[in-house]
Amino acid sequence: MKYYQSTSLRRALRSKALWRAMALLVGCELLATSAWLAFSFGRSPGYFEFALAALAAPLAAIVGFLCGGRAEQRERWVTRLASIYESQRESRRSYYEPLRVGGDPALSDRLRALKPSRPFATLTSPDQMSAWREAVRREITSGLYEEAFVPDGNTPRIRVLREVDVDGVSRAFVTYEASDGTTIPAYLFRPRSDRQMAAVFVVPGNGRGIVETAGLVRSYQHGAALALARAGFVTLTPELRGFGYLGKLIGTDPARVARNALLIGSSYYAVVLHDLWRGLTALLTDQAVDPTRVAVSGCSLGGDLAITLGALDTRVSAVVAQGLARWHGVRGQAPTPEEDGSKWRGDATSIVPEAARLTHYEDRFLLLAPRPFAVINTTWDVGNQREEESWLLRLLRSAYHFEGAEDCFQFCVMRGGHEYLVNPAVEFLQRHLCEARPRADAG
Repeated sequence: MKYYQSTSLRRALRSKALWRAMALLVGCELLATSAWLAFSFGRSPGYFEFALAALAAPLAAIVGFLCGGRAEQRERWVTRLASIYESQRESRRSYYEPLRVGGDPALSDRLRALKPSRPFATLTSPDQMSAWREAVRREITSGLYEEAFVPDGNTPRIRVLREVDVDGVSRAFVTYEASDGTTIPAYLFRPRSDRQMAAVFVVPGNGRGIVETAGLVRSYQHGAALALARAGFVTLTPELRGFGYLGKLIGTDPARVARNALLIGSSYYAVVLHDLWRGLTALLTDQAVDPTRVAVSGCSLGGDLAITLGALDTRVSAVVAQGLARWHGVRGQAPTPEEDGSKWRGDATSIVPEAARLTHYEDRFLLLAPRPFAVINTTWDVGNQREEESWLLRLLRSAYHFEGAEDCFQFCVMRGGHEYLVNPAVEFLQRHLCEARPRADAG
């Protein structure tokens, strides 16, 4: 954490945009101070100086907030502002001839034109939808994540390193092995009970990793795994490659992991999903867990991974995803960064080769029906978006209604920042995962 803070500080100190902005604000404050000095000597300052005095302080606070950022936003606002400034200044360099450049260097037009050969899903009959899900799940798994969901004959074993009691909940720091030999750290929480309990597999988002979902540090994830365990669920939260124990501590980051995965013909999602698949398998074999009542949940990157894992693994009973996008745009295509509010996202971890050719954007979501699925967002993420304003949410509502499981789909927007909201997640999971039954080994 100290390394991360010092790196961010050095980046901020090197930002010319930051210093120019701060210099301007300090100049405004000096001008306002001179106005007060003039007033003290019997001269009346103008309205302009008073206006600057009123604006300078809040502007300084806003710049300070933007430069501070969140742990979720590793690309700091300082760096973003500097990048915008530099790109604009570069376009005005004398060695560039005046020219209106046509075409699309980012190939986004070709990407938008690329569609799978199969048509959109049609809500014809429940049997037809069941067959569609089976075929599409097989197609996505074999085409995009061929190695992620394939049993390798090696059942993952959880090794407990340390175990402590936290407010009546057992917190164990554990590890399990990935197929390539990587040691995956995780935290396993077990409420005290002699019955088999429902479980939640908590996928971390961007940040410092499982120390955030385990409640060891304050963050936007609000110790989700610990909070859900206090509500009566067994929870397991594994580290994602490039973060926490598998990130800065070993000299890597998600972008480097994603780059290496792409170089070997894979993707960050494929690698991480296999790690998660093994972790979910380990959770399902825990004696305290009822394997018929296991949900997956996460926020931001964790929320998106939870949807993909739940869509492709039918062992998942329910999914609670938070901190997602606005889902504007057109059916079949992922929303652009401008449409979903992620204007600054250029993350290689989200690149899955062939995804645009093999799948429609909504396929993952439709694969979750009719299992319980909650999309819990905040006003920071989506504003005051209503369900009827999103083509994807309307489609999901229709699909669940068609399957006779309308109560199993929930979309809500609540006040808050980019964060995991524990209470609505607990309410949804308690409503859709039935009461605990006696454990088979409890006599």
